Amino acid sequence: MPMVTPHFVMIMISLINYFITGNLISCAICCGYYYWMSGRVYDRNYNKVQVNKVFINLSVIFGIYKYGISGIIYGPLLILLFLFVY
Repeated sequence: MPMVTPHFVMIMISLINYFITGNLISCAICCGYYYWMSGRVYDRNYNKVQVNKVFINLSVIFGIYKYGISGIIYGPLLILLFLFVY
């Protein structure tokens, strides 16, 4: 079980952005939007897969880190591929 959830990572990124730019409203909007959208995406698409929500969110974050915008799709697909092979 990961010690850091993706929501915590988003909050840390927003806090760093706040200290750099000083704009609290945009940081709060980004955190709220991320929290709302990650819940919607999980409930709509990945709820039937029987994978923990933390792993899905981490696969999206690391997919974006590795593959760019297309990592939103490639990250969860790689997790599903590993589960299928297992």
